[in-house]
Amino acid sequence: MSGTWPNGSKPETLRPADCFGVSMAPVRDSLNQLVGERFVDLTPGEWFRVPVITE
Repeated sequence: MSGTWPNGSKPETLRPADCFGVSMAPVRDSLNQLVGERFVDLTPGEWFRVPVITE
């Protein structure tokens, strides 16, 4: 919501994992939680995406 990732972009997942010294599993778990809260979209066969937010 702060504009860190543009609408429709794919959030970086490797950088947070490296930055916090964790595997990809907690990053994916966190993104799945954000999907449940509708802050991130998940399309089967693709990866996570920032939803397009309009007025």
